[in-house]
Amino acid sequence: RKESQAVERINNEIKWLKIINKHNLGPHLLFYGQNYFVYQFVEGEFILDWITKIQKTAPKTNTQLNTKTKITKMLTAVLKQCFILDQLKINKEEMHRPPKHIIINSSNHPILLDFERCSPTKSPKNVTQFIEFICRIDSILKTNKLKALEIDVKLFRTLAKEYKHTISHQNLEKIIKCLS
Repeated sequence: RKESQAVERINNEIKWLKIINKHNLGPHLLFYGQNYFVYQFVEGEFILDWITKIQKTAPKTNTQLNTKTKITKMLTAVLKQCFILDQLKINKEEMHRPPKHIIINSSNHPILLDFERCSPTKSPKNVTQFIEFICRIDSILKTNKLKALEIDVKLFRTLAKEYKHTISHQNLEKIIKCLS
């Protein structure tokens, strides 16, 4: 929009989609021109809607393990995508409030959206911001009859600090292990 104060956001999103698509992240950029771009439609549900649906639609015969496994796998997949962004030294800027920036598709695979605010950085924060989001939704993750996923928030935040100090695959694995 001409009246928008978000200057160069379209070009910024195009730039970052080109980069991250090479790493199988984000929606697939189809084509672009001056002041527009088109990426493949991402069908699915926003992350919190998906979690709620998984918890509510779990059959009564379903075990706690099935629901917990689905949610854990999805959160792990997001953390791994955030780790790739961190390795690329890209800060997405929206991982601390991702409810409208992550869609879970029909295969239960998360797709990160909205890269218009991305920027290069020496100290990326995607994993740590997403960890903070997980800590904030802890009550949602465990407020169902199946007690799908309980997180040790204190430990999770401690691991996030370690990761922030040393961004490494080893520290990411400690975080993922804390989920399961």
